[in-house]
Amino acid sequence: MKLYVDGQRRPPPGWTAATTIEAAQAHLQSGNVETISLGYDMGACDDCLALDCEAARTSRCKHKRNGYDLVRWMVDTGYWPQSKPIVHTGNPNGASKIRSLLEYHWADRVTTRPAARATRDRIETRRLLS
Repeated sequence: MKLYVDGQRRPPPGWTAATTIEAAQAHLQSGNVETISLGYDMGACDDCLALDCEAARTSRCKHKRNGYDLVRWMVDTGYWPQSKPIVHTGNPNGASKIRSLLEYHWADRVTTRPAARATRDRIETRRLLS
């Protein structure tokens, strides 16, 4: 599957939409994500929408997790798409943050699932403590 993570834009033809970070995480956990295209801003939370604050008008709500948070989660859990993520966000600062994180972690990503990673980490911790 090609996963398009964006809180505002519609996905291109042939792509599956994930309009929340939680939805994107569920797709990645399924193991069926071939590639992912990342937005940064994921829209505004209900409170910001109700108040019609600047975050609601710009889709840059600080109360919602964003594309950077998703990549950070991928780094922490080991759930990655099969190919290197694409960044499509129109937010230049957000794009820079995501790209920096991807450049640092893509080549060294752990392709095992979290359970295997946790076991490996426990073994390494025991080794270091003994």
